[in-house]
Amino acid sequence: MLASIDYGHNSIKAGTVTKKAYIENLVSDDIKHIPYLNSFNDSYNWLNNLRVRFSETGEEYFIGEQVRKAAINPVRNNYDGDFKSRKSKVIINTALSYLSMDNEKEEKELDLLLTLPVSSYFKHAEQMKKEYLNKTIKTELYNYEKDRYIQSNFKTNNVLVKPQGFTALMNYLLDDKGNIKDDKIEEAKKLITVIDIGWFSTDDYSVENLTPLPSGESKINGIGDAYRKITNKINEKYDLEKKPFEIEKLINTKEIKVNGKVYNESKLVKLYFKNFAEDIFSELKNQLKHFNETDLFFITGGGSIHVGNYLADMIMNESKISENPLFDNQEGGLKWLIRKTNQ
Repeated sequence: MLASIDYGHNSIKAGTVTKKAYIENLVSDDIKHIPYLNSFNDSYNWLNNLRVRFSETGEEYFIGEQVRKAAINPVRNNYDGDFKSRKSKVIINTALSYLSMDNEKEEKELDLLLTLPVSSYFKHAEQMKKEYLNKTIKTELYNYEKDRYIQSNFKTNNVLVKPQGFTALMNYLLDDKGNIKDDKIEEAKKLITVIDIGWFSTDDYSVENLTPLPSGESKINGIGDAYRKITNKINEKYDLEKKPFEIEKLINTKEIKVNGKVYNESKLVKLYFKNFAEDIFSELKNQLKHFNETDLFFITGGGSIHVGNYLADMIMNESKISENPLFDNQEGGLKWLIRKTNQ
């Protein structure tokens, strides 16, 4: 089985040809019983109820949405190289366990592609590969409907690690068989810069005729920086104690309910996102020697949902905003893995 995982500080995106998962990067070992309540028309959703146990050690964890439901203070890692932490290994292995879960008695063999931010890739790619190459992982995912753990084992055979931005570009250029799309053959020869706006960092990845060019030398903040500023302003204004990952509803609706009254904060949200887009533009303009020569800027990553239009308006060169920014790196990684497997 071929699988790709796009590792992010805010979330993990994982997928095979037939299965896909978005898992918020929240992990807790504070396990408690949570009764499962299901409405009449609902089918069981594994991704909203992730509870994993590692068979060999007996360690148990809540993952993603389940952490929120349990009202637990989660662990969220935001430092360079955090993929090596125990918590990050737990969530990556949980994602692979979910992708492998078909037959309890069958051990799935995986060829795996993992992505890293460009800023971490050159320092940590080889080490990340070693972490997952030729590993057998025995896990159990808890099924709340059946009130028991379901076995899900997998073994990794081949492992590739590629930089985010590259894999996003591959999703744009390649078809599902890993070949360059007919209508993208000429475009692939151009100087293209991918702007990948993640939670922790905004990364650039440039190619000319698919040959990599130097990236910016200094770290550019990710969308999490704008979230933190908005959160601080909201907390100050309404005397709250929210954390950045708790304001998603406000970001989406532009409204917040306090003491039974609804307040519109669209101007505040727009101001900070537009300012953040200006920061990205200024940093890229200063750092990329080939900025003015770039034929196409491809804007992707979860942060592009909020600031992509602002950034595109500032860039004089041709720019395109991804239609699938959350899964560009995961899907592009899978296409690249299919391409390499078929060669």
